Amino acid sequence: STPLQSGVARSDDFGEDAGPATPLSAARAMNAAAAEIAVLERELMKIKQQKAKWGADRKRSRGTDEEAEVMQRYVSWKSAVAPCIKHSAARIATLRKHQQSVQARVQSAG
Repeated sequence: STPLQSGVARSDDFGEDAGPATPLSAARAMNAAAAEIAVLERELMKIKQQKAKWGADRKRSRGTDEEAEVMQRYVSWKSAVAPCIKHSAARIATLRKHQQSVQARVQSAG
């Protein structure tokens, strides 16, 4: 599920280019970004755990009749999650930059 599907407010819902940040709008933007980052990081952690499970399954199936099938399912899973990993990592980087720009606006306004 993406952050939008899970009902987490996105930081850009708070007007990233809204000019000087008020303390309230800055707090909202920072909290929204932090919440979305947390969701994305949890999703990435689940993928990492699943990858570890696949590693164990592949190791266990080595040299057995199941080996080719397990490998095929792993490759299929890996290609399915690759776009999610790439998107999540890019979104986290964008959100962190956004947090920094909000912080800078608050400091320059204060």
